[in-house]
Amino acid sequence: MNEYPTEAQLRKIRKWDTFKTGARPLVEYIKTIWWMPDWGFKLYKGRDSSFRNRRVMKLELHTGGWSGNESIMADLERNWMFMQGWVMSRRGGHYYFEFNRGFWVNKWPKKKDN
Repeated sequence: MNEYPTEAQLRKIRKWDTFKTGARPLVEYIKTIWWMPDWGFKLYKGRDSSFRNRRVMKLELHTGGWSGNESIMADLERNWMFMQGWVMSRRGGHYYFEFNRGFWVNKWPKKKDN
């Protein structure tokens, strides 16, 4: 995509309810509007960066300095629930996320009734 994201697309990112949907649908949506996704959008299975070594989905977003991608990241950072998967950012527009299975596909453990 070579067009800048619209205000409606950015608002959708800001307001996306990842608690209801899990992170996967939002990540899939971001890929459709990301400039140069073949280079700057990487999604793969891996192990988390903590000592627990759990299986997670890893997402790397690299803006390439394009202001449209920077706008997407600015609004993504305003989605506090999605940002629970944030691991780190590096200067130059590099963002790293990890999502456990429950958060990726919205499979939250059921509460036991007392």
